[in-house]
Amino acid sequence: MPGVIGVGEGEADGSPCIVVFVARDQQPPPQLPAVIDGYLVVVRRTPPFRPQGIRGN
Repeated sequence: MPGVIGVGEGEADGSPCIVVFVARDQQPPPQLPAVIDGYLVVVRRTPPFRPQGIRGN
């Protein structure tokens, strides 16, 4: 979905939720639902994600 830079699991008010990350300087997509399959959708604004190096065993 345009504007979304990441999605994860989280907790809101003691219940599991879906966390949707958007860039700090952008608005969440207007079509983003408030609830998906019974899980609250929480929007978090964040700076851009940066990849980290992969470590070998």
